[in-house]
Amino acid sequence: MNSDKSGGQSPSTRVEKYSCQKLYTPLYHINMIVLAFIFWMCYCDQMKNKKHGVSPHFSVEVLKQRYLECECPIERTHWHIIWLLADTTHPRTPREVAEIVGCTPDWVRKLLKRYNAEGEAAMRDKRKNNGRKRILDETQQAALEAALSSPPADGGLWTGPKVAAWISETLKRPVSNVSGWKYLKRLGYTLQTPRPQHQSAATPDEQQALKKNLGSG
Repeated sequence: MNSDKSGGQSPSTRVEKYSCQKLYTPLYHINMIVLAFIFWMCYCDQMKNKKHGVSPHFSVEVLKQRYLECECPIERTHWHIIWLLADTTHPRTPREVAEIVGCTPDWVRKLLKRYNAEGEAAMRDKRKNNGRKRILDETQQAALEAALSSPPADGGLWTGPKVAAWISETLKRPVSNVSGWKYLKRLGYTLQTPRPQHQSAATPDEQQALKKNLGSG
């Protein structure tokens, strides 16, 4: 008797088994991985957009008042964001608040985290302190102001280049003439009302340079 090499399975059973095996191809596995990744990203996005708690540094009414009365555009936006997040009568996610205010959801979450930790200090426009560090510290600037109360070594008036030369000698490194003009302006000296008064005046070139550089300072 000939043995059935199919293990006793009927032809229809073998066809069904073969069809099922075809489903588990490499392409099938890739599609499943892609679908799992999409579902995971959707879940993460939902978790990120889940409404976060706002620390009770201020009541919702006070937050709204701060937003309406704030004159600084940057700080006004900060108060607006926190007020919208804290308003439980209209629960909003960071993504929804970002769409209203016109920023990114990540920035809303970052500001909220900062506000919860720092309170009102987090609302300040931190860009105000992001300018370049001044060339002279307070002691050196005081010394420059004392020097300006007397005529320069070569006589005449203090000018941008002369102040720059003084700063360069103090710091032992080169300093631009523009920096000299800016320190003259910062300390209240102008070509029209010099301190102290002298008979000699700045040259036309120096006057033109002052107008140009002080306008950009």
